[in-house]
Amino acid sequence: MKTFNLKTICTLAIMLCSLSSMANKTVRWEKPYVLHADINYLKLHSVEFSDTATIVELSTENPQSPFYILSWIYLRGDDDKKYKIKYCKEFRLNELLTAERFANKENNTLTLVFEPMPKNTTTLDMLTVFNVYEFRFFGIAKSKKSVKIKPFKYNEQNTTCLRENFFKKDTAYIKGVIEGYSPDMRINSFSVYHRNPLTNRDEPFSFEIKEDGTFEQKVVLSHPILELALPKNQLLAFYFLIRPGHTLNVVMHEDLTVDYYDESNKEVEYKEVLRFMPNAINGYNSQEFKQDVKTLNFVEYSHKIDSLQNKAMDLLNYYANRYHYSDCDYLIAKTETQLSFAKKLMDYCIYKNLKPNNGMPAKDNPYYQVIDIDNYSALKKIPYNDSIMLCCKTYSSLQEHYSYNRVFKHHTTERIVTDNGDTINAYYNNTEKSDSICAEIDKKLFSTKEMSVPMKIHLLRSLYNKYKTPINIDGYINEYKQNNPNADSIEIQRAKDTFVEETKKTYQKRCEYFQDKNFEAKADEIFNKFLYDTSATYELPDCEATTLLRKITDKYKGKILYIDFWATFCSPCRSQIEHSKKMREELRDNPEVDFIFITGESDSPQKTYDEYVAQHLDGEDCYRVPDYEYMKYMELFKFLSIPHQEVLDKNGNVLRIYNRESFSETKTFLWNLNRIKEKLGQ
Repeated sequence: MKTFNLKTICTLAIMLCSLSSMANKTVRWEKPYVLHADINYLKLHSVEFSDTATIVELSTENPQSPFYILSWIYLRGDDDKKYKIKYCKEFRLNELLTAERFANKENNTLTLVFEPMPKNTTTLDMLTVFNVYEFRFFGIAKSKKSVKIKPFKYNEQNTTCLRENFFKKDTAYIKGVIEGYSPDMRINSFSVYHRNPLTNRDEPFSFEIKEDGTFEQKVVLSHPILELALPKNQLLAFYFLIRPGHTLNVVMHEDLTVDYYDESNKEVEYKEVLRFMPNAINGYNSQEFKQDVKTLNFVEYSHKIDSLQNKAMDLLNYYANRYHYSDCDYLIAKTETQLSFAKKLMDYCIYKNLKPNNGMPAKDNPYYQVIDIDNYSALKKIPYNDSIMLCCKTYSSLQEHYSYNRVFKHHTTERIVTDNGDTINAYYNNTEKSDSICAEIDKKLFSTKEMSVPMKIHLLRSLYNKYKTPINIDGYINEYKQNNPNADSIEIQRAKDTFVEETKKTYQKRCEYFQDKNFEAKADEIFNKFLYDTSATYELPDCEATTLLRKITDKYKGKILYIDFWATFCSPCRSQIEHSKKMREELRDNPEVDFIFITGESDSPQKTYDEYVAQHLDGEDCYRVPDYEYMKYMELFKFLSIPHQEVLDKNGNVLRIYNRESFSETKTFLWNLNRIKEKLGQ
């Protein structure tokens, strides 16, 4: 039997006491390093690890908007586990906090207490549900060297599920279930505010939540889209990506996490980026942007965007490696990040609204910095010839800014001297010349020999805007007859054929710039609709939205019906209604025309609605409908902004062409009404 002497026993006792002391000891990081924070008015001061809790101390500095300390905030550490928030020492969880609340306190400290994390944690992140930015801190560590950033090992070959048959017109399905759903949650539908990036046409849609929490919707698409489904309670919003010819199944759990499966019930390869997509642009707020526009010239701002984008890629690589992104996840997140910063560069050009100053040398003139192609380095970082951009949420707004950028406008205008000696800028009437100039500028912007996707879409949208209205052959023939009163039927037919052929030649010449069969096919679709679908009206499709609308409009059959979609919050809507009040009163007894006004419940709260209608729409037929129904009308008529008007003929069909300007005078309105009747042959 082995015996221990007194010295050995004492040594063991000291070691045990030391271990016990270490176990009870807290670990504290003072002023820890933070790789990125989505909100700059919350500052992280310390992180403390103990056996019973992990405590994060922050301070607020002039909050720009109210925010919540949500019960869904959590920490995520080296072990990839979630450590939930337990409470906040200063405020209740899920309580709305305003700037005034902090003004009344002696200090602006927020102390968040979480479940205990391992004390040997080297790096952690503070995260929350995807659409709440206040409490997102990435790469929190005792020192910068603890945060590991390495390039993501991206393999292009693993992204075929996104690229295969990218441009394929087909039906896509989104189905899903909200676990623990109850009508008491006071949400009954999701709204999707989609805009077609190819044509810039509004194409919103919605899907109803059934009593068991399930939902389902089919959508006809020309390419994959990544969108946000928004309910009334935005905490239940979720991102989704649907592809033509495929089905996406969504499961939303009670803790607000979301799972995504394909039609074979396998997890999709881009699930992580739908759950969360880090984008450092979130940390660059509007106040900082406005200050930069005031203080930085375009060259300086371009350098800043380059620097911010490099930091953004560090954040993406950190997150993608840490949270096991797939190659599809990384492709989407990287493209979205690049587009976001390129858009900021375009935002500067539009917000600054610079104009030539002829009295200033070009090298000193801020305008000439904006039109200098060499100053657009941020654009060169986007995948200029990769159609995957069309999946991204940011793309449509980037395209809008790109198409109207000063660098194109400057080079497609010419100086014209008017009869009175004034010099003005005028756009080229020669479309072919303008297209050619824009195509060459585009190649220089991206340092490439081929046109970029944004330029192809710019030309496609230009074609759509020119040819979205059915060809007015009748108008041309009437004008021809007036100028040639002795023309016989053969000459008139020849003139008609010539007009169509010349229109085709102009179209075909513009299409030569595409050199891309997918864009050419889309252009052909637009042009053929323009050329052959020449009816003055169209019949509403057999769908839920039409059924809902007919319940309102059927009683007006036999009259031309003007439908005004509006809301009490919408200033242009109110202005239009108020300016046309006298005209509507004068036309109230007109047997040929009627007006109705439709708004949604959320957009026009009951009290505000009642007061406004009593004052400005008294005696008019007004309808305040549930939000889901209003969204269905937006889907039916394809609009995202208001005011929006539609006109139905006496049979309830929708007029394709009419003057959408706001009418305030009876004389003008009746003149346009007669034009409509002529078009309808009445």
